[in-house]
Amino acid sequence: MQWGRMYNYAVWLLLIELEYALNGIDAMSRTQKKALEYLGGGSNSFSVYLRCAELLAKDNRLNDAIEVLEKGIYTPGVTCLSSLISSCSRYMEEAGQYENAIRILKKGIDSPKLSELEILYLHCAKLLARTERLSDAITLLKKGIRNPAIKKRLHLYLTLADYLAEDGKNVEAMHWLNEGIVDSNIIDPKIIYCKYAELLVVNNRIDEAIGLLNKGIMAKAVKDILPLYHSLATIMEESGKTEDAVAFLKKAMSTPRMSLEPSIYLTCAKLLFHARNLDDAIEVLKKGLSVSTLKGKGFLYQMLADLTARQGRTDEAIEILQKGISDKGEYHHYSLYQACSELMVKAGRIEDAIVLMKQGIKAPGQTNRAMLCQSCAKLLAKAERPSEGIDLLIGAMRHPGMTGKVVLYQTCAQMMARVGRVPEAINLLKKAITGPKMGNLVSLYQLCAELMFASGRCEEAITLLKKGIVAYPRDKNLQTAYEKAILN
Repeated sequence: MQWGRMYNYAVWLLLIELEYALNGIDAMSRTQKKALEYLGGGSNSFSVYLRCAELLAKDNRLNDAIEVLEKGIYTPGVTCLSSLISSCSRYMEEAGQYENAIRILKKGIDSPKLSELEILYLHCAKLLARTERLSDAITLLKKGIRNPAIKKRLHLYLTLADYLAEDGKNVEAMHWLNEGIVDSNIIDPKIIYCKYAELLVVNNRIDEAIGLLNKGIMAKAVKDILPLYHSLATIMEESGKTEDAVAFLKKAMSTPRMSLEPSIYLTCAKLLFHARNLDDAIEVLKKGLSVSTLKGKGFLYQMLADLTARQGRTDEAIEILQKGISDKGEYHHYSLYQACSELMVKAGRIEDAIVLMKQGIKAPGQTNRAMLCQSCAKLLAKAERPSEGIDLLIGAMRHPGMTGKVVLYQTCAQMMARVGRVPEAINLLKKAITGPKMGNLVSLYQLCAELMFASGRCEEAITLLKKGIVAYPRDKNLQTAYEKAILN
């Protein structure tokens, strides 16, 4: 019987999606009403309320979305009320109905046995603070922390501390953060330690902040101590103790756990760079790269190359980046290819840069192939080979596994327009807009309309902008472009 009911919910959800896709929002609303009449208030009906509200909100019908969710909230037997209340309050806030949002959140807070109560407390407190009721927000958060039903209290402590500090009550904020540190329900209090240290610094209690973070690093309750190291180094540097910060991080590099954290080497090198000690910064980065078991060395290679180039050793910097590219653990790192090609161009080696980018595009495991294609095409244009760049982008667009195609279409159309192939650029963009979905197309609508206007195809451009507004009703840029167009 239960499987039958679950099957019914799945079928109705599919029908709702099909109605929306094929016949529009009004047809979807009618199907939704039929679904809820048939299904009643069963345990899975919340999914119908949520999905229908999402589609209504997507169509810029926030009041209708709110009405659907409120109906679900007040229907006996409907489960997952926290999700319904959270979504409903979010749409109310978006519609400017702050008091209604606070009302519905308080209903959830006062309801017994609701899950994810901490989310409702946080959202309600945020709205109270936004409507200039900071004291009420603080009181609510304290109530949430004291609620035994809430186990995930981390963000309640952090938000409470923020509001208390905003209200000029730093001492009380630190008291609550200290309570959070010893709260057994906090799985890892690392962020609380960092927040507490920030407040100590604000109150000019630098030594206490440093002592607190050192205590946190040694605490068994803290599972991830890396943020504490970074926070401590930052406080030391900002208080004029750069040498102490560098010594502290270098000591950390000698410990088994921190020696495998690339950000420790990177942060230390940045401190030395800020102190204008490039040679020592370079040595620190080389030390990190020499650790064979260190993962994620990409940014170390990049910074080392940057500092080396700053010393006028461009060829050596290029070699460093090429070594990073050939490193088996970093071969997919887009930024290494990008940085290396930029140095090659500065050194007058644009053809080498193009060859390198093409290698990056073909490299197995490359995670940002679209950006490499875009960069390579721009280099080809710079080398007075724009047609080859355009062909490269078109080939990339046709690749079935390519992600990030929107930027490829945009770059390709821009390059076509620059070489006088405007009609072809417009057709390319129209094909992208009407073709299979591939992300947010707002930039393509705008570019296509601009090219149409420049070609004297004003009516066609206005029609296109209208379609864009229908597809993306909340986008202000399209709306502004349309309004300017009809005025002209």
